[in-house]
Amino acid sequence: MNKDLRTEDILNPQQYDWLSGVATVYLQTRQYAKAQPLLSLLVRLYPSDQKPLMQLAYLHYLQGNAEQALKCCDRCESSAQGVKDRRLYLLRSFCHLKLGNKNLATDNYHYFSASRMMP
Repeated sequence: MNKDLRTEDILNPQQYDWLSGVATVYLQTRQYAKAQPLLSLLVRLYPSDQKPLMQLAYLHYLQGNAEQALKCCDRCESSAQGVKDRRLYLLRSFCHLKLGNKNLATDNYHYFSASRMMP
């Protein structure tokens, strides 16, 4: 892909919304094989956008790949520029639990619970 290409030249907002919406429907209807390429495309085109990264992390978790889900969570957190989505803590908690890391699962769940109390 041309590095000089601006994101506005890649997809217009309606196209982005449509692809994102279709990927969400695929996730909700458990059509993971169809959701994967759409989410991967959105992540490639918009690497600093948290939404497709979080959806991709969730997809990996649902497919039983907790390690890949955690990597997506890390990428999502680094692209957040200081703003953390509390759902990342919950997803991390589930991933660590699936991997047998009870302490990390508990810690992330506590962060999630504490973040729910904040305004």
